[in-house]
Amino acid sequence: MRRWLWGWMVVLAGCAGGGSGDGSRDGAVAGDGAVEAPDGAIGSDGAVGDGAIEAPDGAVERPDGATADAAPPVDPDAFVPPVERPSCAPCAAARAALTDGLQRVHFDLLMSRVEADRATYVPLVWGSPRATGGDVAGLAGTLPAPGWLGLVGAGRVVVWAGHEGAFGGGGDGRVDNDAFRQRLVTWLLGGGARLGFATGHGEWLRPDGFSPAVRRALEAAGVRVVSLDGPLDAAALAGVDALVLGNPWGEVGDAELAALDAWVRGGGGLLALGLGWSWRGSNADPDAARYPVQRLGARLGFDVRDGAISDPGAPAGTPAMPAYDIRPLDEWQPLDLVVLRAADTDVGRVKVLAGSGGRALYVIEGRHMGLSLPTDDWTLLDDPAGALEALDALYEAERALAGGHAPFGGAKVWIIGEDAPDAPWWMHSGNPIVYKVEAARAEIIARLNAEGHPGWGIAHEQGHNMHAAACGDLFVADGTGEVWPNVFGLFSYRQNGWDWAPQMGADLFAAGHAYHAQAAPDIGQLRRDPFILLGCLELIWSRYGWEGMERFMTRAAADRAMGRQAGDDATRIAYWVENLSRAYEVDFAPLIAHWGFPVSEATRAVTRAWPPSDIGW
Repeated sequence: MRRWLWGWMVVLAGCAGGGSGDGSRDGAVAGDGAVEAPDGAIGSDGAVGDGAIEAPDGAVERPDGATADAAPPVDPDAFVPPVERPSCAPCAAARAALTDGLQRVHFDLLMSRVEADRATYVPLVWGSPRATGGDVAGLAGTLPAPGWLGLVGAGRVVVWAGHEGAFGGGGDGRVDNDAFRQRLVTWLLGGGARLGFATGHGEWLRPDGFSPAVRRALEAAGVRVVSLDGPLDAAALAGVDALVLGNPWGEVGDAELAALDAWVRGGGGLLALGLGWSWRGSNADPDAARYPVQRLGARLGFDVRDGAISDPGAPAGTPAMPAYDIRPLDEWQPLDLVVLRAADTDVGRVKVLAGSGGRALYVIEGRHMGLSLPTDDWTLLDDPAGALEALDALYEAERALAGGHAPFGGAKVWIIGEDAPDAPWWMHSGNPIVYKVEAARAEIIARLNAEGHPGWGIAHEQGHNMHAAACGDLFVADGTGEVWPNVFGLFSYRQNGWDWAPQMGADLFAAGHAYHAQAAPDIGQLRRDPFILLGCLELIWSRYGWEGMERFMTRAAADRAMGRQAGDDATRIAYWVENLSRAYEVDFAPLIAHWGFPVSEATRAVTRAWPPSDIGW
């Protein structure tokens, strides 16, 4: 089991016994989910040892060597990481020389977060304290880094998940970028003059796409650039001093990875470029188990995480396109992440722990969902354990509507805050579900304390996860993407006995009813206001019940699980009308056509098998 202590996540165990604002009326999909490890611990990517600090027998070690028992008195010192953070002093010295005099490195690209063995690597650049890392553990304050510099054996490694384009293309007008790139390559050469590019594995970056300014500078210094078209074996690697592995998407065999590993450790210099979120999204490989860069990282001590770095505090002022200042390495002090699990410990302790000071972020986890609040806000939450029960109840009800099919392969869904005051959204879906930090007090805590549920916004965003991730958007016609999450949320409110009126108003369905009553409704109006279609759909379940909607959603989720794709708008409308009619055994084609959706004659031929709806207008 790997013990790369690269991210400090303390798991406290013991035996204490999406959408946009218009669709949720408070209201992009982020990264994928975490996977719980077999023994219940969870690291940044779900694997024990990849960031989790485990203490013996579920206790958390104290710095003085003593251990806290299963139900200790609240003592913040008990939750300090048990050892000092490892560091690579030679790496730090190399980084200091490479970055001397540079101020800003800025690439207009979506960056992936990388984590690396901190005894072997140091971060080159990192996001601001407001940046999030894209995956479930990449919370604000963890200072996500897209690039690291390391010394592995006698070799030199730079891993960069800031997109291979960061080392390609023409001059970008930023002098520090070219100086940064040139210095990195020169360092990797280690005094040699042979720079190789791997080109036989579907690499996205090849010699002809390399930065012209950097290449001219290297060639002027006597560096020769060569392509390695064949297998990366010992003979091929012996002919170069440094190698660019420019985001390979083809097969890199185990023998090649072993040869690269040995070559680096024997003194070679490697620039490994990769983009984890892009690979995962394009290759149906959520854990990146087949991604060549990830497989190489397992040997060399780095990990390209899912999701893209977002930084609302970026100097460039563009959250999705962070700019990175070159900062002194001693300023890289990511916050610790402390996870309390309801199954193992008294999660109510989070209130006192968060209020005791220290450099930590806190997450409480239930069976299906986890919640992170701004540290200062935990003391405002009356009942953390009750909050988890409500979140799990919300999740279970929405999952039940789809016949038990869960989004993200059943991975636990985290809910985290992002300090993004100028962002156009209030919350957005995915795993993690992300909310603006002010929503913690304004909605989540307020609803949990006063009404016993987390509010319409969380129900809406998890609803997005259900229709998009679990059901594959098979029935989501153009202009209705903010409607279907509210169907899931409404079902959850109904199942759990929660009242939506205090937040959403008692007239939630009025706009839809009025629209339906028109002789010739304008579908443009429906597409501009997601609560119109919600009110129209309410006419169906108020007349015929929810059972048909459950059958419809269950079929969609099952079809998605079997690999069915959504197709174009006409295909999605046909799927919706035909399968909703089949689920209720009622012909809804005339009704849905009245609402303005183009229902084809082929679909009408299918739905005529059932009696027409008696919902008039």
